[in-house]
Amino acid sequence: MKKLFEYFEAASKLIAQKVIVYPGRFHPPGPHHFAAYRTLREVASKLGAKVVVAMSGVEGDAKHPYSYNKRKKIWQKAFPDVELVKIKESDMYKPDAVVKNGKYSNYVYIVSLGDKDQQGDKPRISIGGVNKKGEPKFFKQQFTAGELIKAKSGLQTADKAGYVLVTNDAVMVGDSKVSATVIREEIKNKNIKKLNQIYAKYPSVVSELLHEDVEFSYVESITHHKHVEELLYDHDLKDIIAIFKDTVNSLNPFSSSKTQTKTQFKVDGCFHEDTKLYTSSGMIPFKELDKLDNRPMVMTRDLINGVDEYSSILNSVRANTLGDKKWVEIILDNNEKILLTEDHRVYTKNKGWVEAKNLTPEDDIYELAD
Repeated sequence: MKKLFEYFEAASKLIAQKVIVYPGRFHPPGPHHFAAYRTLREVASKLGAKVVVAMSGVEGDAKHPYSYNKRKKIWQKAFPDVELVKIKESDMYKPDAVVKNGKYSNYVYIVSLGDKDQQGDKPRISIGGVNKKGEPKFFKQQFTAGELIKAKSGLQTADKAGYVLVTNDAVMVGDSKVSATVIREEIKNKNIKKLNQIYAKYPSVVSELLHEDVEFSYVESITHHKHVEELLYDHDLKDIIAIFKDTVNSLNPFSSSKTQTKTQFKVDGCFHEDTKLYTSSGMIPFKELDKLDNRPMVMTRDLINGVDEYSSILNSVRANTLGDKKWVEIILDNNEKILLTEDHRVYTKNKGWVEAKNLTPEDDIYELAD
């Protein structure tokens, strides 16, 4: 009878699904995360396991600025076949995200963490011993990749134990270690050159990182007028000229008719109406372009591929007021002048995107001739 029990216990280990879970917030997913994921896939192939990225749904503050869907898109840019699940912050290391129908005996559960997470007196996951209730802790053993592969035949199912796999997949760019904090700062500064260096192995990720999804923002004012703002970005990261849509449709709550208001909330800067655009029909001022029924295409810059090309104008709306914002006049080497609001961003070769008010004579503004 004992031998029969041992036989069925061994058989259950053979059919149990081994799962390596890579949990995290990933704000945003970076090359250090991708390096760890590649390592986990290599280990999984030797274990007969699968890898699941368990991503926290926390979002909405400075340290967690990206939606779950945005982070999901970034993962899929790097690994189209990645398996992702959304988890609660409190369930980060629990097997419930991957265990189906509560059948823990069908799974061998392995959580992957960076080695620094498990160092010191307060590791992310405590291994062995008992909890405050005097009960045995779920996670029984910690392994390196090599140790885990050697121990694969002796791993117990999730109804009895959980395991921790530690990896070290630091990614360096120059002398700096890549982290989510570093990446967020470079995104904030629109430092495309540095982002391209950080994501050198995953160039398509940079496009997704910098692409700002079209969103509507409804702001209720004290006069009960609703102001709708929409900022349209070209999906291919082209220089955005005349594509800022800043509508000011107001709805009087006491009337069914729509009216216009001169109150305005600016999302981003404006050019002066006399500014000329380089178009497929020659140089045309904004104020003239806005009157044309058949608008020509405008010259744009693909910052990822370094190509100048014509693109269609998606929309343009005249601003009724600038509020308390000031005008900035830029005088180029050829004495050409550009008038734009202080908050309008200008692309420079030495700093990337810079607001007009922060430009200095040392900044090298990108021109088509470059």
